[in-house]
Amino acid sequence: DAVSAEKKQVLIDKKYRNGPGSSQILESIKNMDDAALVETISYERKRLNDLAQKALEDGGNLDVETVREQNRVVESLLNEAVLRRIEGFEEQNR
Repeated sequence: DAVSAEKKQVLIDKKYRNGPGSSQILESIKNMDDAALVETISYERKRLNDLAQKALEDGGNLDVETVREQNRVVESLLNEAVLRRIEGFEEQNR
């Protein structure tokens, strides 16, 4: 349901945003189940879009470091999804 999905997202969000760096982010992503990974990709892409929209509304003022960090999170999530898809395809063809 929506409430538990929202709570789960908050937990996921805290899990990799409060860490010291990218290795913790990557580890958290690898430990997500497929459903959580898909939800998180959607959520984080929306956050990236929101940052861009905010910059447009603020007359082009963009916090470059925040955008880079957010983009890195989205890329890591997408890379994990692609890797899982490739691994699943390879297993089917054995």
